[in-house]
Formats: sequence, structure tokens, C-alpha cells
Amino acid sequence: MKIRLPSDLSARAESPPWDAALELLRAELDDLKQAKLAASPPFNYFQPKSLREDIFEMPNEDILTVKELAEYLKIAEKTAYRFASEGKVPGFKVGSAWRFRKSEIDRWIAEQEQKQEGEQK
Repeated sequence: MKIRLPSDLSARAESPPWDAALELLRAELDDLKQAKLAASPPFNYFQPKSLREDIFEMPNEDILTVKELAEYLKIAEKTAYRFASEGKVPGFKVGSAWRFRKSEIDRWIAEQEQKQEGEQK
């Protein structure tokens, strides 16, 4: 839909048809917004992450935060932070924040299990 503006804007600005044109523009804008919303696929933020098709899904080599590490190991966040600070778990810092490669944590868990088996014998 093409909108034609009158050549003499000053004369038309005071007349009621200008208000009608403005209302038509607003209605067209609302229609465009509705069409854009209707065209975009719905995204359910409450759907479990495993069922969503995330665009930014990371590869198998996940990087964990302290909170995620604590959840993964089922320990308190303070304990996970202390382990990282003391060098008990493999990790690295990004600025002042600790990060952990899931593959290295899995390897560390296997080493801990082997140590415990060796101590029990």
C-alpha cells in the first residue's frame, strides 16, 4: 500500500483529512506488526531445554560455570568455588569468573573414582 503525501503540507496539516491519513498509517503499522508476529514461530520459554531447538546450542564440549559445576557434582556452590580456588578441580578463569570444561570434569571424576578404589584395596 503506497501512501501519497499532499504537496501542500501546511494547508493540509490543519484539515481533518490529515488526521484520517495518520489513523490509516497507524492501522497499517499495527497490521504489519501483527503479520510479523504471526509469521514468527512461537517460542516457549517454559519448555524444558532438552525439547527446545536452541539456535545457540553448544557442542559436546560444554563450558560450565561455578553454579553449573555445583549442580553437576551435586555440591554447594561455595564448595565448588573453594575446590576451584584450591586447584582441586580442573578449571580456568575468564576475567574473575571460573569456568570448567565438562570433559575435563568427567576425566577428573574418573580419576577420583580410581583413587578411591586404590585406597580401598
